[in-house]
Amino acid sequence: MTLTVEEARSRVDAYVDRLRQLVSLDTPTTEPQLVNTALQLVAGWCRDLGACIAWEDGTPYKEPRGRILLARFGQDRPRRALLLGHVDTVWPAGEAARRPFRVHGGRILGPGVYDMKGGLVLAVEALRWLRQRHVEPAVTCLFTPDEEIGSWVSRAIIEREASAHPVALCFEPPAGEALVVQRKGIMQFTVRAIGRSSHAGIAPEKGVNAVEEMAHQILAIQGMAGLEPGTTVSCDVVRGGERVNVVPAEATLDVDVRIPSLAARDAVTQAFRGLAPVLPGARLEVTPLFKRPPMVCTGRTRALADTARETGRELGLRIEFAASGGISDGNFAAAVGCPTLDGLGPVGDDAHALQEHLDLDALPSRLALVTALIQRLAQDP
Repeated sequence: MTLTVEEARSRVDAYVDRLRQLVSLDTPTTEPQLVNTALQLVAGWCRDLGACIAWEDGTPYKEPRGRILLARFGQDRPRRALLLGHVDTVWPAGEAARRPFRVHGGRILGPGVYDMKGGLVLAVEALRWLRQRHVEPAVTCLFTPDEEIGSWVSRAIIEREASAHPVALCFEPPAGEALVVQRKGIMQFTVRAIGRSSHAGIAPEKGVNAVEEMAHQILAIQGMAGLEPGTTVSCDVVRGGERVNVVPAEATLDVDVRIPSLAARDAVTQAFRGLAPVLPGARLEVTPLFKRPPMVCTGRTRALADTARETGRELGLRIEFAASGGISDGNFAAAVGCPTLDGLGPVGDDAHALQEHLDLDALPSRLALVTALIQRLAQDP
């Protein structure tokens, strides 16, 4: 038996009620006690559905972070799928009270409702329906506390669990209505220009202006976007100088780079290493940081997408697929060779914005699709 779209309509009220509970809890990444309270709520839901609950602390970080929730269903059988989500949001403590959860004009609104508490609740509600039909898929729910600031604590556990599962389903927001089969990776470069200070009025010729040097470098760096198709380069944060009337001796630049492949990573890295100072006497220091690998659409990913497409067709739904410049924990799962389908969260818009929302009318279709896909993966290796 499969949950139909029409039957899913009768489950929307229960979904909205649980989503209200979760969205009403503030979960800024930097406040682990708040994040852990929300994860405890989700753990209780999973425990009620028969999951075996485990907690992990992940990789130590310089500041405290929340714990990582692992809820294993059908734990006495081989794993069929890893369900990924994060409970942290970009919103500060107090936001849930300032802008409370509400349903209005066919939309569900509230902090984190789209990115990505709506997707996390969707995964749990799909498992709830299956449990009520005496279907217990052998899946692991991995819910993390720190995706919004890089998953530094969670990354190793995501990679470990993805390596132990045949597929991963990530419940981040979709691309419009499309599921995501490919994501760019993300790198950050910090460029430091070192010059020489001097009095700007009396002896400017004795100085080497690091801000001027950085201006030359910014123009060169912005031109790197064409090195590989799909690569984007953005010079985002510039700092330099101490005060007016002093030739600045130092300037720094933080650069965001999105890469579609490891080949693009290598090309961009080589280009940054090849940067040379323009002003006589200036020096450059370049520090790379490889933050997330690209989520590449492999043959096995396409096979998983075909399964989702066929599942949607049986429900009367047309499923589309897309690539995204954004990143998720799906990047880490895919990078260790686990076929990953992302964007399974509810349809909505305006992530990280005050008008963030879910489309209420689109919920039954997404709930039916997710439930049927998990059920299918539970039955077929």
